[in-house]
Amino acid sequence: LGKQVSGISFITDALNDYTDKLDDIFSTNDICAATVLEVDHSNKKVYVSLRTKDVKDKRITSYEDLSPGTVVRGFVKNVANNGVYVALGRTVHALVRVSDLSDSYLKDWKQYFKVHQPVLGKITKSEGENQILMTLKQSEINSDS
Repeated sequence: LGKQVSGISFITDALNDYTDKLDDIFSTNDICAATVLEVDHSNKKVYVSLRTKDVKDKRITSYEDLSPGTVVRGFVKNVANNGVYVALGRTVHALVRVSDLSDSYLKDWKQYFKVHQPVLGKITKSEGENQILMTLKQSEINSDS
């Protein structure tokens, strides 16, 4: 952005299509067009979007952008003992409980999920920033309810 200023773009603010790989689209020190989303003066950070008009995945900025039954794509943020945390936006995350990871029983389920892995899921609950639940079960993603 300037000699002393650089921008930070979270993966959901960088990709138009979440099935793309970040490394296939951008390289370190690439010069690209960006839109400033937020200036964090206290931490001296500028958050930018690198997305263009050809957006396949809607930008999610709040739990209010989600409702039960909405099918969304995101990225695995963390694999924990209680399930998988999925980044749906820079500040919006959902929990996929172990019981909602798959239609099939996965004995060693953690081996199937890696940080930054793209996932497709359906929102089952959205009642606050830390109260978003989703399922990755294909039977529920493909159902009308």
